Amino acid sequence: MFSFVCLISQIGRRPAALKIELPINMETMNRSELDYPGINETDSVARVIEKPDGTKVTIFASGDVVVCPGGGTPRTHSPDGKIFVIKDGQVVDATPEKALPRHRRPLNVASHAAEEIGRELSNFAARRFTLDGRSYASIEGWYQGLKWPEAAKRAEISKLSGSRAKNAGDGAPKSATFVYQGLTFVFGSAEHHTLIKTAIKASLVQNPKVKTAFMETHPRPIVHQLGRPERPGSSLPGTKFARILEEIREEFVAEGEGF
Repeated sequence: MFSFVCLISQIGRRPAALKIELPINMETMNRSELDYPGINETDSVARVIEKPDGTKVTIFASGDVVVCPGGGTPRTHSPDGKIFVIKDGQVVDATPEKALPRHRRPLNVASHAAEEIGRELSNFAARRFTLDGRSYASIEGWYQGLKWPEAAKRAEISKLSGSRAKNAGDGAPKSATFVYQGLTFVFGSAEHHTLIKTAIKASLVQNPKVKTAFMETHPRPIVHQLGRPERPGSSLPGTKFARILEEIREEFVAEGEGF
């Protein structure tokens, strides 16, 4: 039955108005991933619909739907909104960000982010906190102050947030290390990143409204997209910053704080 449908489709003898809908068991067929991208090989077919324009729609028991235009390439639409296609011989996720359910959309954390919580989580945000007995107006003010060895300069920068805090690091002595609380750290090292995580977590604990809003974004993936190339050699790459935030959020959720 299925072979017959394919044959008349290929030789163009099917009447223009004809629409064929067939229940079929794909397990008896030699199925290729290139024809059904992203489909589990154990999934069975519930229906196959042949449309007058040559498009074939294959509906699987799982709810996945593969649409293949006549002479075109197949696209798989899953129940959770994801789309899979074939590119360069490989199955790739082609789901538009806006098509994803909200809980799966990436959360961009940046000072210009579209979402308020993304802006509030930015290091530029005015999120006052205390760490090791000293007060800071923002994470950026704390972070940039580390570049200066003088206590007075650090105290000055600690009062800043936003781009003013960012710019305060300009002109600092060039050094691969810094001293904090009597300990020497290497910029960009695992120890440096652990210290950054400690500071960010403290700032969120001391700003419960932001913390709660942050927890409510779980389990969305976090990204740090500035709309421009990242500065080469950054001691805190965007991917690492995003990962630190995800780790903090996981810890908050595990602790059940804020809920």
